Amino acid sequence: MVERFWDPTPVTADEADYFRRMTIAQFGNQELSWNGENIPDHKPAYYSIIPSLSGEVWLTRFGPASPADCALTPEEMVDELRRGDPLAFQMPECLSGVKSFDVFDSSGRFLGSVEDLPHFAKPFISGDTVVASAQDEAGTIMVKRYRLVLPGER
Repeated sequence: MVERFWDPTPVTADEADYFRRMTIAQFGNQELSWNGENIPDHKPAYYSIIPSLSGEVWLTRFGPASPADCALTPEEMVDELRRGDPLAFQMPECLSGVKSFDVFDSSGRFLGSVEDLPHFAKPFISGDTVVASAQDEAGTIMVKRYRLVLPGER
């Protein structure tokens, strides 16, 4: 069991509107009207759980987000998914925000937070080493290795 107090991150009006439009588009009915009243006021405490090879547990948290430049509207994204191979279509990041990780040891004791690692996806973690896939703006997929360093340590 892990335990930690947290301050809820509010869902911004822009985020709520984005998810409302995505939901309506997924139903495929442009005549559908919904004001988004059931979208929560705040984000969940944790988004995902990532076990490390060395026994720690990393919990993903999302901070405030704002709309980013996106080539497609939510409606166009859903249309693209319906037209082609859903596995080949990659959902663009249309909301940019801070992603951080709370790290707990194997007994559930909080060890600390790791703030926004750029393009951090599908990680393999062991001790102070994090290996993750990353994609640049041109769509090139790379493998990146990070070494976690405590403040004041180099």
